[in-house]
Amino acid sequence: MARVLALPAGQAPTDRLTFGASPAERRTLALLVGAAFLVAAWAVVTDIGQRSGGGGLVPVASRIPAALALALAGIAGTVAAVGRRARDTVRRKNAWLLVAVGIIVLYLGQALGYLTTAGSGGVFDVRVEVIPLLVGAPLLGIGALMLSWPPGMSRIDRWSVTADTLVAAAALLAVWLLVVAPGFQDVSDPDQAPFVALDPWLQFASALAVVAIASASRRSGSLPLPQLALLQATIVVYLTSDILGDSIAQADRASGITWSILGYVAATGLFCLLAVRPALETDTPRSLLIRERWSTLVPAVPVALMAVVAIAYRVLVGELTLAAGLAVSLTVVLVVVVEIVRRSVLHRQVVEQVEQAVSDNIARAANQEWFGALLGDSQDVVTVVDRRGMIIYQTPSMTNTFGYLPSELAGTPLADISPNTDEAELTELLLRAAVDESAYGPHDLVIADAHGLPHDTETSIRPLNVGGADAFVFTTHDVTDRRQLRAELSASGMRDPLTGLNNREGFLNRIGALHSTSGNSLAVALIDLVSFRDLNDGHGHEIGDEALRAVASSLTRMPDYVAAVGRIGGDEFALALKSEMVEADVGHARRHLQEDLCGVALSDGTLVDLGFSLGYAVCDGPPHLSSVELLERSDLALSSARRAGPLGITKFEPRMRTALAERLRAERALRSALENDRILVHYQPIVSFVDGGIIGVEALVRMLDDDGKVVSPGLFVPMAEDLGLIHRLGEVVLQQALRDLHAIRRALGRSLNVSALQLDPQLHPSVNEALRDSGTDPHDVTLELTETVLAENQEAASNYLSRLRRIGCRVALDDFGTGYSSLYYLASMPVDILKIDRSFVAGLGTSNSALVLVRAVVQLAASLGLATVAEGVETAEQAQILRDLGTNRAQGYYYSRPLPLADLLAMIEASRGCLEPGSRLRPPTPTPLTPPVN
Repeated sequence: MARVLALPAGQAPTDRLTFGASPAERRTLALLVGAAFLVAAWAVVTDIGQRSGGGGLVPVASRIPAALALALAGIAGTVAAVGRRARDTVRRKNAWLLVAVGIIVLYLGQALGYLTTAGSGGVFDVRVEVIPLLVGAPLLGIGALMLSWPPGMSRIDRWSVTADTLVAAAALLAVWLLVVAPGFQDVSDPDQAPFVALDPWLQFASALAVVAIASASRRSGSLPLPQLALLQATIVVYLTSDILGDSIAQADRASGITWSILGYVAATGLFCLLAVRPALETDTPRSLLIRERWSTLVPAVPVALMAVVAIAYRVLVGELTLAAGLAVSLTVVLVVVVEIVRRSVLHRQVVEQVEQAVSDNIARAANQEWFGALLGDSQDVVTVVDRRGMIIYQTPSMTNTFGYLPSELAGTPLADISPNTDEAELTELLLRAAVDESAYGPHDLVIADAHGLPHDTETSIRPLNVGGADAFVFTTHDVTDRRQLRAELSASGMRDPLTGLNNREGFLNRIGALHSTSGNSLAVALIDLVSFRDLNDGHGHEIGDEALRAVASSLTRMPDYVAAVGRIGGDEFALALKSEMVEADVGHARRHLQEDLCGVALSDGTLVDLGFSLGYAVCDGPPHLSSVELLERSDLALSSARRAGPLGITKFEPRMRTALAERLRAERALRSALENDRILVHYQPIVSFVDGGIIGVEALVRMLDDDGKVVSPGLFVPMAEDLGLIHRLGEVVLQQALRDLHAIRRALGRSLNVSALQLDPQLHPSVNEALRDSGTDPHDVTLELTETVLAENQEAASNYLSRLRRIGCRVALDDFGTGYSSLYYLASMPVDILKIDRSFVAGLGTSNSALVLVRAVVQLAASLGLATVAEGVETAEQAQILRDLGTNRAQGYYYSRPLPLADLLAMIEASRGCLEPGSRLRPPTPTPLTPPVN
């Protein structure tokens, strides 16, 4: 079963490491063991004779030969251990030393105990056997384990030995509690009782040592099978002899000598057979197979023995004791747990071996020319990982892309170079990719290069099953540059190129980000610069752009509660505020901005006050409102602030949505009227105080809604101005009025109202074109403007109107006395007619101050060479007073309400265009399609 080499004649003693003990040593040990056995037999026979002859307690003559037998056996064992130590390897020398010391303590200690009590009678003192056993047995057990323990035991190997020993301990515990421990006899001496209680548990520990030795010998490097069997047999024979000796009735009541002493000597003989064998004895293939089976079987023997003992006890005696029952249960649990863990470890070992084989195969393939040609020029990095995410292989492109050598990361977790992905997330990706093709990717992974710099990658994952091992192939493409370019383009798309602020889209994104943060209220405010168009037109676009940049600069210096700013478009800017008292902070921000934009110095030397209107909306609860909705609410509030006047501030209120809906309906109606020729022109006669004749008409715009109802200008003209439709509306009125009145075929002045938005460079070409198309004499056309329109931009207004006067048109200043009433601009502006406002005319006859004011206006106009027209004349008394004051002309309901063209023609025909002073024009019944409107 093993290769045993005999020592050739003349072989040097140093070679006994290979050839075992010398023949002389063998003969000496045989003589010692033989003598010990004969003396032990003599001691047993003597003891039997004493018992049969005397009865009761007799002199202990048998103790002297027993002491001699134990001494001879101890000497033989010590000599054998010391001799083996001298010729064994360095690794086992300490183990043999422990064994030698243990034999001396155990055998010679017991021999000395027998010898010292040989001359005394009475009950045997068990301490003679137990004390040497208590000291020597641990030394022998540790030495035996060291002899059988293979070098280089792995963690799994150590765990296996521990698991086998624990299971065996639980099983043997049940056996000891049911069979061994109850067989020990009680002693009356209280000094001996603790030693009697310790004896069975020393035997228990010796039995566990057999199991541990067998389990540890499963690995190569332990003692060869013959020596291992002799070592285990030595312990088993000694242990069995000791248990039987303690269980024989009356044994230790007299001499303490039993048949067990023969077993002690036999155990010594087995030990000597072990010691004399060669130190470098090796196993044969057959012995290796037997040892593997033996090391697996021995740890299972205690469990089988426990089952047999438990069943026999239950049948022959009755219920198991509580301690024994717990030991049985513990054994079952340990067997199940150990088996589960063992299977798991075994499976993992198999998988690791297969994965290593896969890694080796890939590494061998990588050295092949075809493999290099396939992947060598690829810019993508191909990585193979096992099911735990450990890197098995990487292509050479890893060096160019991320700076690592392909072999540098082998065996490390892929998560170590992916800072944004931990091992748990990576494992989840692998598990999903193993069962779901949709999880292949590409996935966004961040890979840190050799310098620690992060790279954005698009990585696809594919499962790879080779020989039953799960592996995964990662194909990684570095998209850092592409993502950076995209981010730069996206950022530029979110910025206003003129001011550098967020544009509309960028500002909406910032609102969304602020929405997602918890705490505090959020407000969005929109501001619209007042009179920016005039600044832009009057000073040029470069100065206008400079003013916009000044506003942007001021916005970037706002307090911390202003979380975002942007330019929404044109001269509109936006602020997002987030704070606990957001409404109060809106007011603070407004004042801060007003102070900052007061007296802004522009590059052309101009100092301007950049006033603005402000509208805002608040979201003070959960983010129920989208960013767009919040901005729309702010826009509604800004529209309301604009209508309230310059520098207004308005908070959004729900009613504004209703107003918006109505405004949208009105807007649709206005656009529809423009597209479907539902813009009407009514005419109010202007009467001369000289002869009472109709010398002109004022064209007043009206609109038909979808239902055919006439809509007054106050409901749609301001809207046309806001929507930028006022030019189109003005052209329609101008062309229709000139075309209509041309049909009258008589000299009749036409007065047309011009709004502030129409007073621009396009006014002159539009009037010229309408005059040409209608064939109207320019001298018959009067353009009416209010004081406010003229005062807002005097220089531009003067230029535009002068061009119109040069072609023959006249200019009337409407509602004089209600606006700025500046004598300077009255004298400097190209004005021909002053129209006295109806508010002054209404007081004539009842108010002395009204009379004084009208007289002053009439006299002022006369002194400047201007004609006067009184508006809103409703009574004969008012007409007479105006005539007496020297007013040139009048219009109002006293003469006629505004009339459609057909009714106007009928009136002119009926009156022949000439009325007596003080008489009143009576219009005919209005046509059904154009009902009169106040």
